[in-house]
Amino acid sequence: MYRHNNRTIEVLDAIMGSGKTKGIIEWMNQNPNKKYLYVSPLLSEVEGRIVNDCEELEFVSPTSEEFNTKGDHLLHLLKEGCNVSFTHSLFKQMSLEHLKAIDDVGYTLIIDEEIDFVDAYSESDYHPQDILTLEKSGHVEVDEANLGRVVWTWKNENYEGGTYDKLKNMCHLQMLHCTKRSRKMMVTHLPISLVTVSERTIVLTYRYEGSIMQRFMAMKGITKKIFTEVQPTKTEAQVKQEASELIEIFRTPTTSKVKNLSLSSGWYGGSAKKQDVDKVSKAILSACRKGNSYDAMYTLPKSLVAKASKSRPPRMRLPGYHPDNCFVFCGTKSTNNLDHKNVLVHAFNRYPLLSVSSYLRDYGFPINADEFALSELIQWVWRSRIRKGEPIKICFLAPRMEGIFKDWVDNCEPAE
Repeated sequence: MYRHNNRTIEVLDAIMGSGKTKGIIEWMNQNPNKKYLYVSPLLSEVEGRIVNDCEELEFVSPTSEEFNTKGDHLLHLLKEGCNVSFTHSLFKQMSLEHLKAIDDVGYTLIIDEEIDFVDAYSESDYHPQDILTLEKSGHVEVDEANLGRVVWTWKNENYEGGTYDKLKNMCHLQMLHCTKRSRKMMVTHLPISLVTVSERTIVLTYRYEGSIMQRFMAMKGITKKIFTEVQPTKTEAQVKQEASELIEIFRTPTTSKVKNLSLSSGWYGGSAKKQDVDKVSKAILSACRKGNSYDAMYTLPKSLVAKASKSRPPRMRLPGYHPDNCFVFCGTKSTNNLDHKNVLVHAFNRYPLLSVSSYLRDYGFPINADEFALSELIQWVWRSRIRKGEPIKICFLAPRMEGIFKDWVDNCEPAE
């Protein structure tokens, strides 16, 4: 189907602050004969830094100003052979037409930070019970020999259409998969062609080995090699040694009262009693008061800080530290917009999504839960003032999260 079938990704694995983004920008500028796609989590990065710092490469970022959607503009730019910078979100929406255009041009794809190629299935369109009903009726089947892929078997002439059109399309795109342990636990895959149709795929990240993306790529038979054409300006040991002198981990009497609570997403979303959630609120507030609403940032499940409605009041009340100013999603990466924050409160005992971890384990590619939590946590901490080499204070409400972070900081060989 495609001219290119690149089964290897190249990984530039380096700690935050080691200069990998600056290095890859210099590398692109030194190799102007190539065609580039640069994919980043942040709109500000793709519309600003990449366009401005690669002026001679004439990067363009898709807009919807003259096209119906950004996706339409992206397709136009690809067909024109332009260098394009765009977000993870738009990358994950690319169609077969986009992939064909990438294949025709022969792009070098650069992915800044990992992308979730496997994610929990959203029940907004179909309930898992629909899959069970269709399977019992012989209209779909689950192919465990092909990583649990849900296959549409309902013959077109017998299918009236309408109700299951979106599900049918997902099956044809090979997106929907089931765990072995339960048909009710489903995940979605992004097409592996997203990385294989490029001449080269380069991933910029930290702690790639053991990540969800690495486990997914291995499951799909994609091999990894180290990208050696850019060298970080600082070693991991140097960055960690400098950081260890800037980080103060603290507790308050109020935060100590919640150390025995689970604080996992399942606990927050189900088993937590109201009085325990109130204790967590007070604990976050007591820690945030080490700074003001400008200085402080905290994290916990998004659902607790979602905007309230008449029928659903907020579960977490933090007067003086409004979510719009202080809440930072635990999976936040890349942004520099928070580098004024110096009081950090981590109130989330983080684990991978159960359906994703179960699926990968069932097919022989388990995730290390502590490695997942640590990788995400480091990225979250590095959104703060520490990225400017300035001191910060961190309060962990979950002892597990504090422990894995301390172990990472302390496991630091002297910098040369």
